[in-house]
Amino acid sequence: MYTKEEEKDIKREFWEEFRRYCKQNKIRRRWLLNHISVSSSQLKFDANREKAVVGIQVDHKKISKKHLIFSYWEAYKVIIEDSMGESLIWDKEYLSNDNRFVSFAYFKLDGVNFLNKNDWEKIFKFFAEKMIKIEDMYYEVGDSIVESIKNKS
Repeated sequence: MYTKEEEKDIKREFWEEFRRYCKQNKIRRRWLLNHISVSSSQLKFDANREKAVVGIQVDHKKISKKHLIFSYWEAYKVIIEDSMGESLIWDKEYLSNDNRFVSFAYFKLDGVNFLNKNDWEKIFKFFAEKMIKIEDMYYEVGDSIVESIKNKS
């Protein structure tokens, strides 16, 4: 068992190692993450003691607004999944690692623990492979989703 401070230090080291992994593997991307134009949406990496996830997160204080924005992403589900060549898990009420309910469309890697350094390589490979697919998909459909939201408002 780790103290909160020890876990915080491991998490910091985990993300530093991910940056090194990307550099060593010539993944020269500045991840979009919060820098997308779809309202209340972000692209997200996350890992905990049981799994790693990469996906599209929608978070808004108002549940109805969160679900509405997520429905615009869902309206493009076929195009999104076709462009990535695989399916996402679509969850309107996903419990995030910080104990908030968000809407989340994501890829999941089970059976890994970010506290176990032996799992890091597997998690990093998963993160990079899946986020590249999600970002490429966003470049294809992001503007269309933004336009759909504007036209319905």
